[in-house]
Amino acid sequence: RYHSRFCAANARSDKNDFKDMTDDQTAPQPIHGGLAHWQAGHTELGGEALVGLVSLIEPLGSQAAIKAMSTGRYVFASAGLAQMFEREAVVGHTDAELLKTDETTALRRVEQTVMAQRHPVVSEHKLEINNRRREFSVTRLALGADFLLSVWHERTEERHRESHLQRALAQIEQQQSSIEQIRRELQQGSGRDDVSGLYMRAQFDD
Repeated sequence: RYHSRFCAANARSDKNDFKDMTDDQTAPQPIHGGLAHWQAGHTELGGEALVGLVSLIEPLGSQAAIKAMSTGRYVFASAGLAQMFEREAVVGHTDAELLKTDETTALRRVEQTVMAQRHPVVSEHKLEINNRRREFSVTRLALGADFLLSVWHERTEERHRESHLQRALAQIEQQQSSIEQIRRELQQGSGRDDVSGLYMRAQFDD
């Protein structure tokens, strides 16, 4: 009997705690047809939906993480995020333990902006991991007042390809310019008009 009363008391306490979290007046109201609106009517699927979303983005090369803002420590991270950071584990660690000091300062600044704005923010970060410069796109969203959800996607190889393509295009333009200059020089010596390519009158007079 005592055990039953204890469990019931805990259930009421958990329910009140959940109500306190969801009654945040500063949080935006769910939009009809949006995920939050659907989840409000299916609270029993909330956790399953979040796990499902994370499992869907991982095959696309994106890695999710949740950070406790009070400690700065990761309380959840996709397995791929540790691999991305080339670490054995991310959960339980802070950015200061995983990255360089100047890099963590930039990350923290963006996180504070996200927590204040209360809507998704996408930012670009260049991080040095094991002496290699890596580039990431990170999308962040505040979860209540105490947690931050982030989704990391590496752009290093993509940026390298873009850089190679830009250099190749610049070389092609330079070569075309050189060819055009040579054509004009040859044309000037042949007695042809630079624009039309036709022989000028002086050639016929001769």
